[in-house]
Amino acid sequence: MVPAVTSSLTAANQVTGIKLAWKKVAGATGYKIYRNATLIKTITDGSTVTYTDAKANTNMLKYVYKVVAKGPAGDSALAKTVTAYRVNRPALSSVTNSAASVITAKWTTIARVNGYQIKYSMSKTFASGNGIVSSNDRNANSKRIGNLMKGKTYYVKVRAYKLVGNGVYWSEWSPVRTVRISR
Repeated sequence: MVPAVTSSLTAANQVTGIKLAWKKVAGATGYKIYRNATLIKTITDGSTVTYTDAKANTNMLKYVYKVVAKGPAGDSALAKTVTAYRVNRPALSSVTNSAASVITAKWTTIARVNGYQIKYSMSKTFASGNGIVSSNDRNANSKRIGNLMKGKTYYVKVRAYKLVGNGVYWSEWSPVRTVRISR
């Protein structure tokens, strides 16, 4: 029996490459991964439902992926596709307690993005109490965040985004930096 089409195919930027994920297809013995109509990987295990394309690293390049389910009687005639844009992640160069109850986060800019999102939390794992601010200036390399609690430590990270049509493509988050609010 030929397996059905793969479903819920997603693509997300990683530190290196783009990670694809999909739902397991009943009866599939594996999957074929295509990038821009070229076969790049054959997976021989039907229970594997993720693949990271480590070669998809050119900032702002468009990638179109297709995942075809393989079965004992042949490949699925149909395939789900997903479009992704590679967005490199910014480096968070510093986070300082720049004024009373205020931090300033500084990062490296990424060419051709539309802006940045800064996430901060008193939780090391960002499990609760998160704040998010955005900078919609593609040339911005810093952001002030106020109304923070004196005596507390904050964890901060940043990511970049690219708008294409109705889609938003996010970079991976930067490594986390910490800052203690001492004033």
